[in-house]
Amino acid sequence: MKFELHELCAIFPRMGGEEFEALKADIKANGLRQPIITYQGEILDGGNRYQACMDLGIKPLMVEYTGTDLAGYVESANLHRRHLETKSQRVAIAVALHEWVDANIGRPRVAPSATLAKTNAQIAAQEHVAVRTVVDAKTAERAGLGQAVRDGALTAKEAATIARGGSTKPQKPSKPKLASVPTVDPALAEKLDDAQEAVSVLSEENDRLNDRLAIESMEASDEEKRAATETIAELRAKVKTLEAELSAVKASRDGYMQENAQLKKQVAMQRKQLDKVAA
Repeated sequence: MKFELHELCAIFPRMGGEEFEALKADIKANGLRQPIITYQGEILDGGNRYQACMDLGIKPLMVEYTGTDLAGYVESANLHRRHLETKSQRVAIAVALHEWVDANIGRPRVAPSATLAKTNAQIAAQEHVAVRTVVDAKTAERAGLGQAVRDGALTAKEAATIARGGSTKPQKPSKPKLASVPTVDPALAEKLDDAQEAVSVLSEENDRLNDRLAIESMEASDEEKRAATETIAELRAKVKTLEAELSAVKASRDGYMQENAQLKKQVAMQRKQLDKVAA
């Protein structure tokens, strides 16, 4: 029987390359020192150790979780055990844990955690980052780009930019115009950006609250309400993912169009130079 990863365990990036090979070598030489923690037939903690044992043909010791705080346990068992390369990765993990609890509240052993950071300010203080980084990580998570940040493929800022319909490619500076252009105070511009992000987060929170209220008003069983909640969450996540993918495609298209325009200008200039030489 092959065990699958629990959603909470899957939040953390998988080991690879030399790091994973070193883990396998240690288990081969010294055996499995820490058991694999399971919950309802899934791996709650120890996904990398489990895979290493499977590769080595070793039967691992499996222990069922009996605590009352799934998310809090997974955070304490993983977040401070492994070295994660960037602050964006750590923030994205903290955000994903918070979002999972919020989406699954009411299920067995899913309650507001006593150990997880809850507010943007608390997460920022815990990970020693600016609140803006937490807002970016939440925007990325709700757009379906959280895993890319947790894996280190994108920073929280880059993923949030894509989610909001922007491009992560640096723009070429345009030629200065003769007419004077009023400048904007950088501090004011940053405040406006923060305000826009806050409005976006509040809008998403409002949608989720409306969904919850709509489900609570349904004349249905608790099981049917849970199923409806999961379906709505999945649909919203898919919409966000599609919107983010569309934004990324548009950004890529715009980049290619700019490059194509530049190439056309270069070809035209070279043709003019050739015509002059031929004349």
